[in-house]
Amino acid sequence: MKKFLSLLGAITLTASATSGVVACGVTADSQIQPPDGDSSRIKSLEKQVADQKKQISDLESERDSLEKQRNDLTKNLAEAKQEQDILVKTVDDLTADNKAKDKKITELEGTKAVLESKLSDLQSKYDSLSKELEDAKKELLGVEQQRDLLE
Repeated sequence: MKKFLSLLGAITLTASATSGVVACGVTADSQIQPPDGDSSRIKSLEKQVADQKKQISDLESERDSLEKQRNDLTKNLAEAKQEQDILVKTVDDLTADNKAKDKKITELEGTKAVLESKLSDLQSKYDSLSKELEDAKKELLGVEQQRDLLE
């Protein structure tokens, strides 16, 4: 019995709510028409809405274009960063190479100075020996002349 009363209550509630909605429904004859003065204002507002929709569409297109440009610039920036990294590494390598070559040049300049000093010493010895040889030749010539005279 309890179930039956619950079922009957539910049906009664649903039927009374539905009948209220059906009784208050809008028919085609009773549609609300705007007053005559508001008709032109509605058309003006509808035109404004259409213009604003076009502006929104244009702005969205411009936004998409700017987004594409930003993506392109981001890609270009990443590529430029990679190129910069390569160039920095090249500069670092060349700098290290130049330092090594500068060290070698310094070593060679030291060796050159030592060799020039030795060459100068050898030149002095050569000049001294050349003079001694000339003196010895003169002495030999003098001895030969004396021998020729004695003979």
